[in-house]
Amino acid sequence: MLRYAINRIFLMIPTLLGVAVLVFLVLRVVPGDIVEVKLTSEGGLYTEEQIQAERERLGLADPLPTQFVRYMWGLAHGDLGISLWTERPVLQEIGGRIGLTVELAIISTLLAVMCWKQCRRFVARRNLMKRPPRTSTSRSNDSRVILPRKPGRASSIR
Repeated sequence: MLRYAINRIFLMIPTLLGVAVLVFLVLRVVPGDIVEVKLTSEGGLYTEEQIQAERERLGLADPLPTQFVRYMWGLAHGDLGISLWTERPVLQEIGGRIGLTVELAIISTLLAVMCWKQCRRFVARRNLMKRPPRTSTSRSNDSRVILPRKPGRASSIR
């Protein structure tokens, strides 16, 4: 059991690494420029210098490999970065919402279990109604006797 648990933990490492790479690539491949979206959502006009300054501040002007190394280094040290919208650390953003997330998970699990029990009862009742009624006649006409012919073999005689 201990060997199985250790094996599963070692298998988690490449899985988490793959998910981190996938998230990084998806965030970079999405069409549109996050800096332009942010500046546009705040309203007002913006210049090319402002866009470039914001990209520099966020580290988006660096080459992709440099961004990836910085991203993985931050993940390894528990630094998830700064939110683009609130300018607060992402860990604080998550921490402020984790209680509601756990509450939602518990309530949804309880609801699923309650629904599952009701569905199980419904299906059991439905299957009972579909069964043919039991009759009082038995299969007593089948009077076979099984006698061994050779050691290890059996034959049936009527």
